[in-house]
Amino acid sequence: VLMLVIFAVNKRLKTLVKIRTQELEDSRKELEKLSNTDSLTGLSNRRCLDEFLKLKLSEVARYQTPLSVIILDIDHFKRVNDSLGHNIGDQILKALSTLMSESVRSTDMLGRWGGEEFMIISPQTQLEGAARLAELLRTAIEKHVFSIDLPICCSFGVAQLESGETPKELFSRADKALYDAKQTGRNKVVTAAPSTSKQSETTNPTGA
Repeated sequence: VLMLVIFAVNKRLKTLVKIRTQELEDSRKELEKLSNTDSLTGLSNRRCLDEFLKLKLSEVARYQTPLSVIILDIDHFKRVNDSLGHNIGDQILKALSTLMSESVRSTDMLGRWGGEEFMIISPQTQLEGAARLAELLRTAIEKHVFSIDLPICCSFGVAQLESGETPKELFSRADKALYDAKQTGRNKVVTAAPSTSKQSETTNPTGA
């Protein structure tokens, strides 16, 4: 009888340990998810984007594959916040995130870079392919009916990783292309030419 009791107790303890271990693992995964996720949009946050890029850069170096990034920013977003309030602005950010998530590939990393700025990291993608994706997104956003009277559109900067280029340099060229898109009419895609050349515009602005 004593042996049966000990056996039952041991079995019970093993079950409890297994349950507790699973609970701890679930908690760890949840904390990891929270640390990598933007709380408002549910997209990857800047930290996660940085880690993903580091991982993909090692693949680029090993297999000599292309990689491109897209930086986009909502045009005149301050006008939305100032006229309609930050709650409406947050709704627009969430709706935009959902819209973009439906268009990017499963191999791409879409994340919120900060404020109303987003980034897409596209492994195994040359500049032309990333520009096509950016134009697809630009058109989808421009045509989408958001729940406000003000028009919503975005400007895009696109850059392909150059040989020997650092992440900071890649981001800087993409950000410069985005700046050029903003300065030349907004609601357009501008690609970053090689660092020795000028920026080249790839789409027709609507003037929004």
